[in-house]
Amino acid sequence: MNEVKDNLWLKIIRKFYKIEGPIDEYTEKEINRIGNNTLIFSSAYIVISNVLLVIFYPRINGNLVQLLILLNMTIYVGGIEYYVSHAVEKARLNFITIEPNQFEEYEKKAKLTSLKFSIYYFIFFIILVGIMNIITFKKSFFDFNLSNILSPVAVSIGYYFGDRRKKIKLIKQNIARTVAMEEED
Repeated sequence: MNEVKDNLWLKIIRKFYKIEGPIDEYTEKEINRIGNNTLIFSSAYIVISNVLLVIFYPRINGNLVQLLILLNMTIYVGGIEYYVSHAVEKARLNFITIEPNQFEEYEKKAKLTSLKFSIYYFIFFIILVGIMNIITFKKSFFDFNLSNILSPVAVSIGYYFGDRRKKIKLIKQNIARTVAMEEED
């Protein structure tokens, strides 16, 4: 199979799909399939959630608008991330050869990466809350209260533990596949 040359766009795709190995024709085909399904899911979700928001908007208390938007963003981003990671794992696009003695090294990397992205989520949601403060309540960007901070903290902590667990499971699967491949030879 021919290997596709790396450029900036492919590097972004590698990060988004969490692919470490080479991108060949099969991988490119699977990435396109997953991307198309993600686009269809996200388009349908946006339409349905906006229609529901328009229908129920008169019944929504003004204080709940910010919470609903944060919840909507969390479901949207989390749903896309869950689908993409599940599809990548099912297509085995994230398989790399890991020896059993490398477990601690990869586990440390997985924990660090999960922590880094949970901090990114926290910052993203804090910025979103600040913007919602300005738009919804005509407050200052930095006018936070306890309820505004709890949801980003909860999402970030949940993301960290879920992502870390998923990455460690993937490392163990890759080790098992590597051992099985070595036994076949």
